[in-house]
Amino acid sequence: MGHTGLIEAETARPVRIELLVIELMNRLLEPGPGGIDRALDEALARLGVACGLDRTFLFRVEPDGSHRNSHEWVAPGVARLKDCRPVIAKGEHRTWHAAFALGKTVLVANRNDLPADMPERAFLEEIGVVSSLMLPLMDGDRLYGVIGFDSQSPDCRWGEGEAQVLASLGRAVSSVVLRAEAAQAEATVRSHLEATLRALPDLVIELCPHGYIVAVHSEKLPWLASLVKSGIGRPMVEVLPDLLARTLDAMMRDPPEGHTSSRRRVGLPSLVSPHWYDVSIATLPVKPDGCAAGYVAVIRDLSSSQATSEMTSYREGQFTAFFEMCPHPILLNDFDSGELLDANRAFKQVFGIDPQRDPGIAVRNLLPADAAWVADATTRALQAGLNYGPIEASLRRADGSRFPAVLRGFMSVDPNGRRLVWAMIEDVTAIREKEAALVAQQRDAEATRARLVSAIEALDDGFAIFDAEDRLVLWNEPYARVFADIADLIRPGALYDDLLRAAIARGVFGAEGERDDASLQRRLNRPLTEIWDSEDEFADGRLIWVRERSTPSHETVGVYEDVTQSRFTDIRLQQVVESGDVTLWDWDYRSGLDTLNERWRDKLGPMIGPECLQAELLARLHPDDLGQVLETKVALSQPETDDFDLLCRVRHSAGHWLWLLSRGRVLARLANGAPWRISGVTLDVTARYEAEQRLSRLIDGARVGTWEHDLRTGETVVNDRWAEIIGFRAAELNPLSLQDWFALVHPADLASLLEHESRCFAAEEWQYEHELRMRHRDGHLVWILSRNQAIEWDVAGKVVKTSGVNID
Repeated sequence: MGHTGLIEAETARPVRIELLVIELMNRLLEPGPGGIDRALDEALARLGVACGLDRTFLFRVEPDGSHRNSHEWVAPGVARLKDCRPVIAKGEHRTWHAAFALGKTVLVANRNDLPADMPERAFLEEIGVVSSLMLPLMDGDRLYGVIGFDSQSPDCRWGEGEAQVLASLGRAVSSVVLRAEAAQAEATVRSHLEATLRALPDLVIELCPHGYIVAVHSEKLPWLASLVKSGIGRPMVEVLPDLLARTLDAMMRDPPEGHTSSRRRVGLPSLVSPHWYDVSIATLPVKPDGCAAGYVAVIRDLSSSQATSEMTSYREGQFTAFFEMCPHPILLNDFDSGELLDANRAFKQVFGIDPQRDPGIAVRNLLPADAAWVADATTRALQAGLNYGPIEASLRRADGSRFPAVLRGFMSVDPNGRRLVWAMIEDVTAIREKEAALVAQQRDAEATRARLVSAIEALDDGFAIFDAEDRLVLWNEPYARVFADIADLIRPGALYDDLLRAAIARGVFGAEGERDDASLQRRLNRPLTEIWDSEDEFADGRLIWVRERSTPSHETVGVYEDVTQSRFTDIRLQQVVESGDVTLWDWDYRSGLDTLNERWRDKLGPMIGPECLQAELLARLHPDDLGQVLETKVALSQPETDDFDLLCRVRHSAGHWLWLLSRGRVLARLANGAPWRISGVTLDVTARYEAEQRLSRLIDGARVGTWEHDLRTGETVVNDRWAEIIGFRAAELNPLSLQDWFALVHPADLASLLEHESRCFAAEEWQYEHELRMRHRDGHLVWILSRNQAIEWDVAGKVVKTSGVNID
């Protein structure tokens, strides 16, 4: 069960797969509300259907080195690998895993090609797979996944083009998955920070400049937090205990300067002893409109400080470990002086600077000259909101090389009131390279699509593609011209049935009763996956040959050819052939000579049979004409000779000879240049040839010289008697140029001859006589009577060819 489609250039339509890959890349880049997992499932499913596969899958590498089946699509009737083998242990399939670790693609064209004792072959036999293509997903040198494509068909072949397309999609999946991992990591860090805030034992209150409670940002100290929450929007003096409210009011009247905070200790009386609280207040940044934003008050229960001192020490240890082990450079500097105070191990390795060993270094000195703006930008952001980022800039490593980096930072205040800035620098070189590669791949895919669209537009015939839901997705201008009456409805997403019904309603196929309604209804009722060939007769007289085919992904490709002219040409040709004495023939190097009508028998009388036609014609050929037939055969074997004219004699079955004129053309050649197929016609010119011979004998008997002059080329062709009159042979003169002809005429007679001819033709007198003198080869003059006539005119009515006779 499952699919058995071939993955090769002849049948898999690589261009269509490339279009699908472009769509899937865009879908993966913007997964939508369903998330990246749903987008991956959809991509695997659509790719599997388009390529005719039985299984597509994505395995993720777990921290222990095993491979977990995270996403899988299978064709109907194919067992899910996820159900029986959700995890592949690290030690299994060592050959494949070694290749994956090196970033190499694994292609198994046929499992039977693998050694019989190879564990991988046994695994493929166990899951029923005959052929498989598996691509490693790499993050630098780290293998973090494998995307694969399985087929149960023994006939599956992986074409180079399809493998490259699938590899491109694999790289796209790799980039998207890495981005998803990065986003998840960022969300995890943000979640950890929020959890850390929730773990602090402080009650955080926001107050407006007039002492009203605006918000509660922490629900610690439950008894006090409940009072504050219920008093949002009211003055704090009406909500908080009196001593605590008065302390906060006094601190607000004398607020701390800049980004510092003021702190006081307050003891609230209880039945046993005062309950001490640490109260601190800080001024919020001024709003953009210049108005005061208010204050943030932090209240901590000091009675629990002793119990939490061990936990604080533990957390400090955790932070120190994170600070040193973080793979990204982290630095700490004094906001006011700009001095670098501390840095983690990654910072020291990247920049080669140790603040403990080299104190007094200013943060600005770390920036290249073209990145000095970063210091000003971060300072303004910290002054406005106590944090900055992400900011991207180009920084310099200790070895002098540059790298793209993303900077993020925030400000804190130590117990002594000193403002400190924590900054993290993320090297995004690998991310930018992968994004650039992905953009380049997308650009190449779009260029391929553009070439496809250009090729479609270059077609003379109408061309259209409908998707699996019968909606129009692509068409060319000739398609719109074929259906010009519904051009306003031809747009992306238009349904096939809607366009056809509109064409019927607007009379494209003729009025009701004149059109073939039964055929049109069958066309509407059929599924588009059904092959359709028909010739539609339009109301305007056009004949359109319709060919519609379905693709493996249930898309429909249609070609709409206007065959009106060719049909009329065929009819006229058939009429000419049937009314004239013309024999149509075709020669193929495999089957020999074949006739397309029965004129041979009409010309030559009874013949043996079509299978011996070529041999019988050679047998009836006049012996004197065999040489020119062989010469024509040799000439046609040369690639530069495609056309030929051949006049020869063939014996009729009654015994007399016929003059036959054959004209043909080489339509196709073999790889060595020899003719593969020749087509042509043969005319019986016996009557014309015999008439020409009689005329020639009459002319020769009358001792008259004949000539023919082409005014377009200026060349004249004469017979032997014409040349003999002035002492030459025709072979010496033909073709005779206009200048040479003028040189033979006496100068005194030339002007009058030309003037005479011009006057006659202007008066539309197409025949005239003129006497003139011509110079003999021996030097003496010969008097000639020349009788001339016009025999050919151009479209403007101007004479372009004349002929005549010369009499001595």
